Amino acid sequence: MAEDKEIIFNFVASFEGCSKSGGKFCFFNLNAENGLLGVSINLYKMKRILFQLFIFCSCATSLTAQISREQADEIVIEIATYHINYISCDTKPPTLFAKDGPLADTFTVVTSTGEKLELKYACWVYFLKYDEGSKGKYLIVKESNGNILEVNTKNDERVEDLEDWRKLLPIETPFTEYSLAGTSCQWINFESDKVIMVNDDEELQDYIVCADNDYSKIDFSEHSLLLVNGLAYGSPAEIIEIRLQQTSKNEYVLCLKIRPGLAGTPGPWNISILIPKLLQESIITLGVQQVYFYK
Repeated sequence: MAEDKEIIFNFVASFEGCSKSGGKFCFFNLNAENGLLGVSINLYKMKRILFQLFIFCSCATSLTAQISREQADEIVIEIATYHINYISCDTKPPTLFAKDGPLADTFTVVTSTGEKLELKYACWVYFLKYDEGSKGKYLIVKESNGNILEVNTKNDERVEDLEDWRKLLPIETPFTEYSLAGTSCQWINFESDKVIMVNDDEELQDYIVCADNDYSKIDFSEHSLLLVNGLAYGSPAEIIEIRLQQTSKNEYVLCLKIRPGLAGTPGPWNISILIPKLLQESIITLGVQQVYFYK
């Protein structure tokens, strides 16, 4: 084999001491440029690659049960967003891909520069990038216990076979506009520049008033209703873009672009959209940008 191109991982350790760590995750930091590195991880001569390896496991316990794909997704999403304190419309959330396909006893990943990672155990494989200018990293979740190997490669910026990877973050959340036009109803009790999430009919009555209750009924078993209003610099205000992104398991960013009118008086605006059902504890960060010219 080409020793400067191939790296073999034989990751079999279970780090039971992780449960004693005071942090969210405990990790072991190993660095190597050339030669053999032990501790149940074998690296064979790397002449052109610099890897930095972190071995993570959950702080709660060293898992003994097998890890499903869905559980592995949750673990990796939490790690990908762990060091991010705040995501807004002006900052990009991390991009996270999951390698699709059946679980196998061995797994091989070929990087975009031709480097081969041969994994000698059943695992789930992910690729993570924090921004366009950064290099990518692979997160490898061991199926038998949930331990995680993070591989930072100096050269790899993207996954080569993108069609074989499933995008986990960020996720564009679909929505449909919900209008009271043509009814006897109107919205009430809005707080300016604040997202209101409505998850049942009883809660809806706090924000709507009608003469005939002739508004379209909402299936709150399937949907949540988001309500937002505000004032533009001038009137009439026009909403020209609505974008809702899921940035972690229960966190979202709602980005709005508003075109102010030319009149000197403030222009009121509001949106009401239906989205797939969210948990009540979900966090939605609002970003409003007022633009006079938009393509």
